[in-house]
Amino acid sequence: MTATAPAHPHEPRPALWRWVLGVFAPPLAATSLHWWLSTEAESFSPAFPLKEVRTVTSWTDVVLPWLLGLLAVAVGIVLLVWLRRRLGWARLGRPLLAVWWLLCAAGAWAVWAAHTDRAGMVPGPELQARVLGVGDKAPSQHGPGGAMVFLQSPAWPGPRSVLLEGAPAGSVAPGSLLGLKTGQGARGGSYVTAWSVAEAPPASATAAASAPAQAASAPAAR
Repeated sequence: MTATAPAHPHEPRPALWRWVLGVFAPPLAATSLHWWLSTEAESFSPAFPLKEVRTVTSWTDVVLPWLLGLLAVAVGIVLLVWLRRRLGWARLGRPLLAVWWLLCAAGAWAVWAAHTDRAGMVPGPELQARVLGVGDKAPSQHGPGGAMVFLQSPAWPGPRSVLLEGAPAGSVAPGSLLGLKTGQGARGGSYVTAWSVAEAPPASATAAASAPAQAASAPAAR
């Protein structure tokens, strides 16, 4: 009696398909959710997130987060190698897959939380803020770019930053006073819904800002 060959000798094993589905389905679902929520957000009225600015007081404030991140990565690699030698990939695969699912779920939840915060925004107080500095953010695939403005107001415990989308950096001068209409998100976020220049910068601030440009152009004039 001869053994019959399988009808589909090259058909992948079901276990392989389960692993492929388990690895690629979570990020695909999170990306689809992000795309759908971005489409829904296009119907919202313009609002620019108002974020706290982290002040740097020493070099450790910059270097320490990177060192801690590298240390966490190194510990994770050492732990993974130790578990692989002790348990093997067959027993380690499912816990790793569960961690991967949790990471993708956390990313999806962050996207959903940001969307619901913006969707439930209510009008906030009108206030004035002094411009500490202005930067120009170029357009990209993530947004139209605009003027990155750093602000200080008596209503805040520290400086804030806001990206005024579509506004050129020259439309806001350092030292000027802006009138802001704000909004409060459903989850505690702060937004700028409208802005205007309430007061031009002092003459001393304007002269100080133009001095570097004049100094830079002096050699070229020679």
